[in-house]
Amino acid sequence: MTDAEKPWVEHLEEIRRRILVSLGFLAGFFIIGLVMYKSLIRILTWPLQHLSTSLYFTSPEEGFMVMLKVALFFAFFATFPILLWQFWQFVRPGLTDQERGGLFVMFVIATALFLFGSLFCYFLVLPTALKFLLSFGSTEFRPLLSVGKYSSFVGFMILAFGISFNLPILLIGLAQAGIVTTAWLRHQRKFVILGIFILAAILTPSPDVVSQLMMALPLFLLFEITVLVTAWLEKQKGLDSHFKEVI
Repeated sequence: MTDAEKPWVEHLEEIRRRILVSLGFLAGFFIIGLVMYKSLIRILTWPLQHLSTSLYFTSPEEGFMVMLKVALFFAFFATFPILLWQFWQFVRPGLTDQERGGLFVMFVIATALFLFGSLFCYFLVLPTALKFLLSFGSTEFRPLLSVGKYSSFVGFMILAFGISFNLPILLIGLAQAGIVTTAWLRHQRKFVILGIFILAAILTPSPDVVSQLMMALPLFLLFEITVLVTAWLEKQKGLDSHFKEVI
């Protein structure tokens, strides 16, 4: 093995180790989810409490499969911040002190945005979307919700909102790397809006307009905040460069 090859092998080994650590946490949280299954089901069914409807399972194995599914959703949700932390620890040694501070702030913000997006979905989007969707029932046909399909709907919605709310972090990272600029983001605003609505249509498991709008509108607001942040960062870079030239 040459000296040039050794760093790559070490990097690959570290990536492998961090993937195994993340999978270990995922497995651990999955087991915790199985133990907490009944509590998690109560949490997932909270958006239905004012809608006068019940959940049913229609096949002998559905109840068992739902237990596995709910535990897996919980594991993915709980492991996401750990995945971000593993990424931070992987890139940290190659950064300067200033870059480490900036990336650590990004890690904290990304975790906060993931939690905010998930809670926004749970407390606001799900009750509204379910009320809208179930309002199409009548005395002639009443909604009969399968617990399997309901748990998939709720789980995917919460994860989709949590992950999609990290769009600003992605854009700020691209801006810091010099791949995009504030002027480019502003010029591409109409295409970004179209992309946000397409993303909302893909990520939301329900085809209803209410769910898609309730994802798209906050994402557009976050995009506008991102444009302001990137503009401020570019201004700071300009001031720093000017200061260095003066010195």
